[in-house]
Amino acid sequence: MLKKLLAAELRAEAKIGLASRQREQMIQQALDEARAREAEFDTGFEARRGVLLAAAEDRACQHIAELETQHHARQQELRRLAGRNEAVAVEAALALFLG
Repeated sequence: MLKKLLAAELRAEAKIGLASRQREQMIQQALDEARAREAEFDTGFEARRGVLLAAAEDRACQHIAELETQHHARQQELRRLAGRNEAVAVEAALALFLG
């Protein structure tokens, strides 16, 4: 009877050892898979980041071009007004001298 108990205990320990090794193997596989998924995410993130940065740069360039166009238009308007005001000022000065 004692031999049977000892044999049963040895079988139980062997099963526990096998289950423990299987558990460790499953944990390692899960860690490996998580690392692989993280690497895929990082790679995808860099690709998405590049696309977003390129789009942002395009929008910034477009906005800069619009601002430059507005600036040039405003500059031309101010020059036109300055020319007109200069003519009015010259006429007023002449009227004072001649008047």
